[in-house]
This record gives sequence, C-alpha cells and structure tokens, in this order.
Amino acid sequence: MPLHSPTFGKLKVSKSRSTSPISSPTNLHDPIVVPKGLVSTPGSISSPPLPFVGSPTAVPSSPVAAPLLSTSYNYQDLLTKLNLLMNYKNVKINDISPDAKSAYDYIVSLVRVLYGTEEYPLFYQTVLDVFGQVQPILVDSIAAYFIGCSLKTSIDHQGCSVLCAGAIPAPTSSDIPVCNYLVLMSTYDSTLGYTFTPLNSINSSEYAILFVPEDTGFNDVEMQKFKSYNIANIAIYKTSLDGREYTPLTEGFISLDAVKTRDVSSSAELVNTKKKSFWTKSATQSSQSMMSTGAGIAIGVLLVVIIILLVIVIIENFTDYLPASIYKYDF
Repeated sequence: MPLHSPTFGKLKVSKSRSTSPISSPTNLHDPIVVPKGLVSTPGSISSPPLPFVGSPTAVPSSPVAAPLLSTSYNYQDLLTKLNLLMNYKNVKINDISPDAKSAYDYIVSLVRVLYGTEEYPLFYQTVLDVFGQVQPILVDSIAAYFIGCSLKTSIDHQGCSVLCAGAIPAPTSSDIPVCNYLVLMSTYDSTLGYTFTPLNSINSSEYAILFVPEDTGFNDVEMQKFKSYNIANIAIYKTSLDGREYTPLTEGFISLDAVKTRDVSSSAELVNTKKKSFWTKSATQSSQSMMSTGAGIAIGVLLVVIIILLVIVIIENFTDYLPASIYKYDF
C-alpha cells in the first residue's frame, strides 16, 4: 500500500539507491522567463501547493518583493547568490551572515514562485550544479536545504527524510514527491529531554513522522508536546547524524497511546526537575516570609502609634482632675 495513504501498515526501509540523473540545462546564460499565467502563489489553481520548506528559519524573515512581483529573474544573479551561499555550505541557516541571509531569502522566494512551473527543473538543476558535490552534508545546513531531496537515504519515502522534508522540493516530474505528513526532527539532552522542530507545514498533522537520535521513549511533558501538534498517530525512526540511514522504531504509524514512554524517576531529568521545583518553592517561601515580616513590622508600628495616642489622651483627661496647686509654685 502506498505510503501517502494514512491507512498503510508499515513504512518500508530500503537500501540506499543511486541518484537518478537530471537532464542538463540549456541556455543557462539567458534570463529565465516565467510564463505570466503561472506566476501565482503556491496553492492557487495555476500551481500545485508548495509545502513549507526547511526548518522554521527557511521562511524569509520578511516579505521579499522580488521576484514575487516579477515574471523573470536573471540566471547570473541566481548563480552569484548561490556561490555566495556556498561559502556557508555547512553552516546552519540561523548562523549565516546578513548578506547571505538576504541571498537565501531571495532564493526561497524563487522556489515559491517557480515550483510546479516548466522553469523549475532548470532552476533545480542550477542549484544541483553549485551544491551537488558538497560532502559531507550536515542536517539543517545551507547545503542540506538546497540538495537534501537529491540525496538518497535508507527510508523508502525519500520526500519524508530528515534531509528532504526541510529542503527545496525536487521537480514534480521526479520520483521524489513532497511529504504528506508532518515531519519532526528532534534533539535530546540528558537533563532537558527532547526538543522537537517541525521541518514542514501541512494542513493536517494527524499523522506525523518523528526522527530521534536514540530509542529512549518519551516522558509526560514530551507526550503533551505531541498532542499540542494535534498528532494522533506517529511513526518513529532512529536516524544517523548525517540523515542518511534510518532504523524504524515503530511498526508504521501507531497511536500515541502505544508510544514507548520514558521513566525519569531515577534520571538526571528528574533531578533537574526537582532542582527547578526546589528553587521555585524556596523563592515562593522566601517571598511569603518577607511579606509576613513586613506585615508584622507594619502592625507593630501601628500598635505603638495607637498606644502613644492613648497615653496622650489619658494624660490630657487626667490633668483636668488635678488640683490647681500642683501647677502653682510659691517662691
């Protein structure tokens, strides 16, 4: 049964296969003109929907005017920007320089305009010509974003690999379709637990694929994170550091209720949690103690003032009954 069906039983894992060659581009030095009828935002009738590509940082930080408002772009300009970004090939997207980020945002916008058009295969091949020989590829790097979908991995559905789900998509004519499931990348810390990062954005996240570095299971907090994504069924894979090899940890998609859990009662995570709880409790108790002390002082001062006033009143009233001779002195 095909993987894109929510009812499939098991995600297949196969051995790595060689990358199929893509036809060579022609007239590379000519400006590439996008047919006017196809210059539309992804999801319109003119072009197929384009999923969110890359990690959250793959989306331009601000709207990019060109080429979204243009029907053409210059090949040499594209090549210049790609060569600039080659200097950051193994750098994470968040860590590149401002000028490189500007070039990156521009190319992301081109992907959104060109994907699904006749011009996209030529654009994609140009990207491969520049980045195709980069080795090794680091997950969530600039190079991974540009050629992740051209890299064969051991997961059967190439479009859902940790490299491809967050990369610019292969042409629609290729045998690498976009992933129809929410894809989550994770990092694990022995004291903080798991951190999850979505690599794509789809209309429904009921079915999700999760890549983990270790088969540790998940604690209650992490299970709640899954539910916050509205995930009902999940397929979990252990992946290698380079994102090329995958080991299935579940039999296809399983219900969240069947996901392996992690007991933190004797782990550093619980110690860390207890420390946080201790300091929070101590701070609360200290604050309450200070408030109680301050209230006690205020009440004490008020009582002293009241006593002084009472003494004054008593003295004034008492002197009215004393004989006048007390205040008269004969010398």
